[in-house]
Amino acid sequence: MKKGLVSVIVPTYNRPESLRRTLESIFRQSYRNLEVIVVDDGSEVDISRSVEGFPVRKVIRQKHAGANTARNRGFALSRGEYLFICDDDLELEPHLLRKLVRALKAKPRKAYAYCGFRVDGKVRGMGRFDPERLRRKNYISGVSLIRRSKFPGFDPGIRRLQDWDLWLTMLERGEEGVQVPEVLFETTLRNSPSISDDSNPSGWTYAHAYRVVARKHKLSHVPKPLEALVRVYDSRQDLQEAYPEVRCGDYTQLIAWAYHVITRGVSDEAFSDLREYKKTYKEMHMKSLSSKGSTAATIHRLQRQLKKRDARIFKLQKEFEERTQWTLKLQEEIKQRDARIQDLDNTASEWKGWIESLKREMESRDSHIRRMRTTIDEWKNWIPRLQDEIRELRTRASNLQTELEQVNREFEERTEWALRLDKEVKEKDQRIVELEKEIRHLAEWGQNLDKVVAEKDQTIKQLQKELEERTEWAKRLDAEIQSLRSQARATGN
Repeated sequence: MKKGLVSVIVPTYNRPESLRRTLESIFRQSYRNLEVIVVDDGSEVDISRSVEGFPVRKVIRQKHAGANTARNRGFALSRGEYLFICDDDLELEPHLLRKLVRALKAKPRKAYAYCGFRVDGKVRGMGRFDPERLRRKNYISGVSLIRRSKFPGFDPGIRRLQDWDLWLTMLERGEEGVQVPEVLFETTLRNSPSISDDSNPSGWTYAHAYRVVARKHKLSHVPKPLEALVRVYDSRQDLQEAYPEVRCGDYTQLIAWAYHVITRGVSDEAFSDLREYKKTYKEMHMKSLSSKGSTAATIHRLQRQLKKRDARIFKLQKEFEERTQWTLKLQEEIKQRDARIQDLDNTASEWKGWIESLKREMESRDSHIRRMRTTIDEWKNWIPRLQDEIRELRTRASNLQTELEQVNREFEERTEWALRLDKEVKEKDQRIVELEKEIRHLAEWGQNLDKVVAEKDQTIKQLQKELEERTEWAKRLDAEIQSLRSQARATGN
């Protein structure tokens, strides 16, 4: 079972044109959660064209077995939470299913929902649910919405008054219906053959069907005056055409006709069959006349409701006009927004071109950065060699300082000169220490590496120049030392 799904069962028999009109009204429903199953009860004509073009879930064909069998077959193959038995000669209002589903949701304890309908232009089925009234006669159409869990199935043995038998069966189980007080579908009694009537089999007159159903549900049988009148009705085609509402259980006009025939001595072949019930027909006729007062009250109530609905319609029309104006304004705003969107699209295209050029520039910069990284890697490889050279220079400076100390010890007379030389050496050592610090921070300078390296190159060149000068100076010093030693040897000698 699918929750919320309405299974629409359409039994049909030899009425392809009527079936197509019914399917059109089903698929015009505002309630869209439905499935449609058509059961062809052995039609002698082809109904396939009537179903063409409609999203019918299943089309079932079976031998002619009667309306109840066809309905039960459709029910067995359905999946909906709700069941809607729809005869093939109905014209449904677009909101019928929505209103019936809403009624059952509002009354979860009710087993089915029914509504009013028109039969050849006359309104029927507008009475509220009344169990006692239902036991006396049927006034609820079988075209109703039934909860799947409450549906007992149709009795295939009942060939007429099947809907009354269904409601009585459900009533015996404690199940009741709820009325939707609106006329929501139309039908006709002049369309034949009718699968829902199924009255063709011999012996299944209305009176016979009433007795069968009454006996099944232990109700009082049809009163003899009414049975005689119905027997006449079943045998007279002119009466069936004049009073088609009798098939729906409404005997008011037929009783009035019988009373008129008997009391006024109208020449009619039914006079002899009905005259013995003259008193009963008179009482029934007078009772129907006395009920007209309540009918007038009902009409007055419906007129008040109609006025309220007219006021509501006027209000809705006003709202519709206001919403129309609002819609026009909205359309104008939409046009303006469309123009704005077009401008944004153009701007987006421009931005797209700019982004593409930016991407190309970024690719170029990425290439440049890669080259810079290669250069940095090369400089990183060169730095250790530079550090080795600096260590060698420091070693040579240390050796030179030792030699100077020896010279100072050997030549005390040159102390002052040696002190100046020592001071100069210390300044150079300090410079060397600063150079080492600069070299340690060289790896962190990253982006300014070229400039730093250039500065270091300049510094190194200066150092080299100074080293060259010191070398020259050391040579001159060595020459002087040699000269001093020669002089010392000469003096010693």
